[in-house]
Amino acid sequence: MKIPFFGRLSRTFAILVSISCTALSWSVQSLPMPDNSSYFKVIDTRNGLSGNTISDIAEDCHGFLWIASWSGLTRFDGVRTKNFTPGTTAPHQLSNTVTRALETEPDGIWVATDNGIDFLNFATGAFEHGMAYSQEKPDSISRITTRISRIISNNRYTFALTIHGDLLRIRRNGFEPSGSKPPFLRINNEQGRKYADITPFTSGRIMAYSDRGIYILSENGEKELAHTPFSTKFDANMNIFCDTLTGRTYAGRGIGHPGRAFRMADASGRLVEDPTLFVPDNLMQTSMQHGSVCFATDGDGLWVERPDGTAGIPECMRSFEAYLAANRRTEKPVIHLSFNPHPDDRLSDGQLEAIGREYMEKLGYGDQPYIIFRHEDNARPHIHIVSLRIDEQ
Repeated sequence: MKIPFFGRLSRTFAILVSISCTALSWSVQSLPMPDNSSYFKVIDTRNGLSGNTISDIAEDCHGFLWIASWSGLTRFDGVRTKNFTPGTTAPHQLSNTVTRALETEPDGIWVATDNGIDFLNFATGAFEHGMAYSQEKPDSISRITTRISRIISNNRYTFALTIHGDLLRIRRNGFEPSGSKPPFLRINNEQGRKYADITPFTSGRIMAYSDRGIYILSENGEKELAHTPFSTKFDANMNIFCDTLTGRTYAGRGIGHPGRAFRMADASGRLVEDPTLFVPDNLMQTSMQHGSVCFATDGDGLWVERPDGTAGIPECMRSFEAYLAANRRTEKPVIHLSFNPHPDDRLSDGQLEAIGREYMEKLGYGDQPYIIFRHEDNARPHIHIVSLRIDEQ
């Protein structure tokens, strides 16, 4: 099923689908609700997880899954869990219960917490608390005690971003002669700018999101190489992600704010906003998993884009679920419409989609979720529209 249009999923899910089949006799009423539990194994506090509010997930080189939560850090081997929480007296324990982000190395894993950043050394099993120094005072080294909101790496460095927008840098996979990790450098960029979020970019460069737009930073994070200007309010929910293979970039600001999508304008990293790219509202985080873009939202769940641009019945049904769940007493919640052009009218997918969307708008169903199907079971290509008679209240 090819989808030339991928609408705003949080409210209107209008899709024109090309189907080659002999009949289309079902309605949404006859479709079973997808049983998501049959596809997922649930890991929570009942079977060993440190907490149910998850911040990040990472897999190390040994195949262990590490889970950061607001109640500590968990290692999962596929069967058993092991939790790491702060100790009352032990100096080599996790710094804070609330863990925010993870970044693996061959010898251990960096853990961002609300009280700085820790490195768990796989060989010793001990947590080493991150230290930092500034370029102005290289001999003045102190422990990092600020909340760390993001950790990323390129081939040479690991970067940590504080909640206040300060960028820290350490040499990747590096150790001191004593066996401990070297301190982070507090980077002072040329403009003294603060960044709300960072993400890896192409050729080892870093993409940074600020209240003045999106910046491309040099490999060491010290220079701003390109700028896509726009203004927004600086806050902790600002998030950005770049698909380094395609250059597509997605930015969000959390609940109550629309997501924004960009594409690369040139090799320098300058971006232009692209309204044809789908991105949901209330965006909290974006990631790429096996070729699919995954959008994590505040209140609207997780949206996964298929790499081939297709959608199945479960994806379509998801936009209907909130309406159906809130109106179980309605006997006939579904409306089905069929439009049959004259056989001499050879309409394109775009024209059929436009007809269907215009009709739904004029009928008063423009804000409802609906699906537009192209059907070719006879010599006259036509469309079917399935929607709901009920709203979310």
